[in-house]
Amino acid sequence: MMVLHLLFFIEVVCFLAGCLFWRKQWPLQYKMLVLLMGLTVLVELAGRILGIRYHQNVWLYNLFLPLESASYICFFYLESAHPAMKWLYRCLLAAIVPALVITWLKQPHFFIFNQYGYIAGLFLLLVAAALIYLAEIPHLYLEIVNTIANIFLYGGVTGCFFTASQPAKFTTL
Repeated sequence: MMVLHLLFFIEVVCFLAGCLFWRKQWPLQYKMLVLLMGLTVLVELAGRILGIRYHQNVWLYNLFLPLESASYICFFYLESAHPAMKWLYRCLLAAIVPALVITWLKQPHFFIFNQYGYIAGLFLLLVAAALIYLAEIPHLYLEIVNTIANIFLYGGVTGCFFTASQPAKFTTL
């Protein structure tokens, strides 16, 4: 539960930082990121309220998570300058729809968390994020992205160790 509070805190800080540093001259994709973070904070807040009050918030995440993945891939598309990279990002965006259809056929219950859809969205997002290594971008940017990716990777592995050491129990998202 503490991890969820920390994650929500990070999301709120990210949104507030976007609002604080907002500039009129920013390209659309950066403005879009701030709006996405605001929506993320609202969805997380609504998810907490629905989970506490009705013990059912999964449908909200089933709707939001594909939108979130598509938004980030769209950010990469808008940020990319290379035509081949833009084409690859368009393909990933187009792949979201069939991936969702397939995952909903595999797990069609709206009030059960669609983990297949979530994983498919994350996979497409991972591919989109990995494509930046193929683009010609400054070495410093690659170092920053690599460091952040490693923080998440090793943080996730640490979380796996922690989770595996705890007794299993069911909880809402």
